[in-house]
Amino acid sequence: MTIPTIEATKIIDVPITTDSLEDKSGWMASLELEFESRQGLTRMTRSQHCGPLRVQRAFQETDGSCHVYMLHPPGGVVAGDELAINVVAHKDTHAVLTTPAAGKFYRVLANKQPQIQKNILLVKSGGLMEWLPQETIFFRDVNARMETHIQLEGSGQFVGWEINCLGRQASGETFDAGTVRQELNVSRDGKLLHREMVRLQAGANNPLQQSRWGLADQNVFGTLVAVLPFELMGYEEYSAVTLQEQLMDMLSRDTAAPYWGVTLKSGVVLVRYLGPSGQRCREGFSAIRKMLMDNARHAEIVEPRIWST
Repeated sequence: MTIPTIEATKIIDVPITTDSLEDKSGWMASLELEFESRQGLTRMTRSQHCGPLRVQRAFQETDGSCHVYMLHPPGGVVAGDELAINVVAHKDTHAVLTTPAAGKFYRVLANKQPQIQKNILLVKSGGLMEWLPQETIFFRDVNARMETHIQLEGSGQFVGWEINCLGRQASGETFDAGTVRQELNVSRDGKLLHREMVRLQAGANNPLQQSRWGLADQNVFGTLVAVLPFELMGYEEYSAVTLQEQLMDMLSRDTAAPYWGVTLKSGVVLVRYLGPSGQRCREGFSAIRKMLMDNARHAEIVEPRIWST
């Protein structure tokens, strides 16, 4: 079946800050996706890729949503790679994006060229996007830079997460050398709602890794972001204390995780995980996502099939 094309929608370009590089090498890859409503169903109406980024599969689900699995065939990001993902969800759509496997940032060699990934996620008024990638593993000696820009228009809605694993604990590799810089921005109609940045320079005496106000010697940290019509769920948008209490009560049952946290800020729900397990983080985020989405949509939502394989 031929997928109809639509005119490209303008995405606010946010240039990533890079140092001046000589002898630049690596993949320059991009993926551009758009979703539109067709007869009450969300359809992927544009898929354009350059380099090793593409859609592995798009599924039409029973709840009317479209689930897309994004694939990076090389399996990991090496020195000099630059990946750019632009996604647009139009009115009356429900787009769910995930990955078939964990993302990886491999160690860099002597040139120390940065490994860059930038995601620009635009949700038009009346649209809903879920950004649910599996965890990202940062190998020892990386020079990783990641940016995610969530741009909402009008009544656009968003649920998504980022799960970060430092080192390869199963292989006995600790994250004692390397650099990770990660930035997250959420805006609505051009107004900034939330911004955060992590700058981690690994080392034996790094207080950010070791202190309780930092990572407390844990190797997994994650953030879930939800911007939904909380007033329709029975909560006041800017003082949803009851919602915060419900989420914390759900998370407190996980005795294996040292730290969970929930914050409400300017209509944005932020759920934090800090602990030893990427899998436990994703399980907790999945439970939160299900609760929020079931209440917001007033119907049971569908989990990506890849999570069960």
